[in-house]
Amino acid sequence: MLQIPFYSFPQLLPFVSLWNIVMTRKKIQIKRIDNTAARQVTFSKRRRGLFKKANELSVLCDAEVAVVVFSATGKLFEHSSTSTEQVIERRNQQSEKGFHRLATTNPSLQHQLESIRCDLLGKELLKRPTS
Repeated sequence: MLQIPFYSFPQLLPFVSLWNIVMTRKKIQIKRIDNTAARQVTFSKRRRGLFKKANELSVLCDAEVAVVVFSATGKLFEHSSTSTEQVIERRNQQSEKGFHRLATTNPSLQHQLESIRCDLLGKELLKRPTS
């Protein structure tokens, strides 16, 4: 494709400069959009953008990615590089390993957890009716 520099056509230069001035993006204030239709359009566009970024991260970095979004009406939207269920299961396994590792390496934390468990069991026993 042949590309001709703008300086070859000086009569176009004012329009190019005007284009750059008019088409700049404005910063928006991040707050809830009051107009329902505008809010829905923004949700759809930003959801697609989020899913696109998740896909790019997955492809570029060979990462396993899952994104789960619930709309204001409660509708579920999800995007995953593999299976959303597999990613969530993997996350839960990592979380359990991290919790177990933290509890076993920090005796003070382990003591606090046991104390909390005892308190909760005591409260449950008090709630039960006596026969």
